[in-house]
Amino acid sequence: MYWLASLPTHTLFERSGFLWHDEFMSVNLFDKFAPILVCVVWVWLSIRTTKSLQTITRQTVAHTRRVVWLIKLLATLVAAGNVFGVALDFHLNWFVGAVISAAVVLLALTDKVEAIVPEKPSQHPSAYSEAWKEYRRLRKNSYVLAFFLLLIGVALY
Repeated sequence: MYWLASLPTHTLFERSGFLWHDEFMSVNLFDKFAPILVCVVWVWLSIRTTKSLQTITRQTVAHTRRVVWLIKLLATLVAAGNVFGVALDFHLNWFVGAVISAAVVLLALTDKVEAIVPEKPSQHPSAYSEAWKEYRRLRKNSYVLAFFLLLIGVALY
């Protein structure tokens, strides 16, 4: 089994008759598109910080303007570096990568930053009656579980 792992991959594919598979395996599409996907996410977070934070947290977490600015600055730094690195990975001139990164920074700084305030939940009795039912069910189940654990403890003692 160890000799199989020590053979180079082209020898394995030549012996099995799948020479075309070796050529396909030399081009890993994930290695080409993964940096672009990561870069797109950071650029989106950098340029549309308020909307992206609302999307990520599903509008349930409050953020002050200062926190949103800090997240925007961090995302802008990461996004500009990612854009520059992706440009270099695609063999573009460093100057082109710097111009694209500067455009990302410019777009990020022109976005209006607002505090995120989630809307208040409904205070109607029907809104929380289901939560109380679930709480009672879980509480009853915890008593049953504690009883079984006590029985197992007594039986093992």
